[in-house]
Amino acid sequence: MTTDRFENVNSAYSFDGISNSIVIPNFNSINGLDALSISVWINKVSTSSNPYDGIFSKRNNSSIDLLTKGTENLFFRVSESVITNSYGYTTSNKIQNGVWHHIVAIFQGAASENTLKALIYIDGSQELLTFANTFPSNTGNIDQDAYIGKYITDFFRGKIDDIRIYNRTLTEQEIIALYNENVTVPPSSCDTWQVNGNYVYYNGAGNVGIGTDAPPAKFTVNGPILSTEVKVKTDVSIYPDFVFKPGYKLLTLQEVEQYINEYGHLPEVPKARDIEGGMNLGEMNARLLQKIEELMLYTIEQNKKIEYQNEQLQQQNHKIQKLEEKITKLEATSK
Repeated sequence: MTTDRFENVNSAYSFDGISNSIVIPNFNSINGLDALSISVWINKVSTSSNPYDGIFSKRNNSSIDLLTKGTENLFFRVSESVITNSYGYTTSNKIQNGVWHHIVAIFQGAASENTLKALIYIDGSQELLTFANTFPSNTGNIDQDAYIGKYITDFFRGKIDDIRIYNRTLTEQEIIALYNENVTVPPSSCDTWQVNGNYVYYNGAGNVGIGTDAPPAKFTVNGPILSTEVKVKTDVSIYPDFVFKPGYKLLTLQEVEQYINEYGHLPEVPKARDIEGGMNLGEMNARLLQKIEELMLYTIEQNKKIEYQNEQLQQQNHKIQKLEEKITKLEATSK
């Protein structure tokens, strides 16, 4: 590992141009694609004596290769077979040694013209290409490992950072954003994402926002959410099973009334101003459940009192009935 383009230590990969590379085993997720984009930052140490310096390569009978040629031109190949050998390469020398460059190579198999099937951008600008043979309509089926920093026996010498592979065509706006480091472009085929529009925004630091371009949390939505199910993972240690355990001190209703009159809210429930910045759903649900369980204890206690009072009332009614019978007999005797 080595320093990246921001001078962060141990944040980019270093290649000696002799033997080291990164292997991606059985990287078959890019097989049979009619669109592909490779984005990568490179910093070449010096001109290599190799015919090519491999940035990214995946090959068998067919191949996907992004390389620098010995003259420091860029070379991009997507071939169905070693016989057709379809590729395009830059004619201008823009890869300077010792300088970080942002490279984007795009394959568009469905394009109507061969010159549109392969595009190369250097530092946010599209380059003119010279083409050899006709590019295929898709990336073919290459059942093989992929390599970063290696092409057959030709190794890259320098630094490689932030390599990304998309199964779609990056837009020019996305390419410029990647080069300027304003945002991180969404992966895979998320074509509904916009770089900084009204849909989804990514601030480059791990926070995603919908309806806001300044998400303060990992996922921020400025507006209503419609969902058929929401699951909140809660710390079970705060779950209020303790309410039903022996020894739990339940406030009397008089104490609860006194607390409400003094503070204006239930005990252990936050005040309105305490949740102006949002609330933890898992924690709040646990507290509300605690209040429901306490309410159940109050109900059970009240029910016991009512049952006792009913029993006392029945006994009193029985005594009254006996007294009435005695009075009736005395009245009958006195006549």
